[in-house]
Amino acid sequence: MLSNFLNIEGVTVLDKKQQSKVVGGTRCYFRLNGTGEWIEGMGVGSSSKANELCVDMIVSKGTGVSRCQYDCDHDGIGQ
Repeated sequence: MLSNFLNIEGVTVLDKKQQSKVVGGTRCYFRLNGTGEWIEGMGVGSSSKANELCVDMIVSKGTGVSRCQYDCDHDGIGQ
C-alpha cells in the first residue's frame, strides 16, 4: 500500500526530523461566555495555542469575553 502512495505525483517522504514537527489537526472549537454554540477556529492547531487565544480574549478589553472553552482536533474532539 505504501508503494501506491509513493507513486502518486507530488508525494514526498518525510524524514524523521520533518515527521517530529507534524502536529495532528488544525481545528479547535471555541465556546464563549458559556453559550451553547461552538465556533470553529481554523489554524489554531493545538490546545496550548487555543488556551493562549482564550486568555487573550478574556484579558483584552472590548471583546466582551468573560469565559472561554475550547476543544481541539489535536487532542481528539470530545476528549
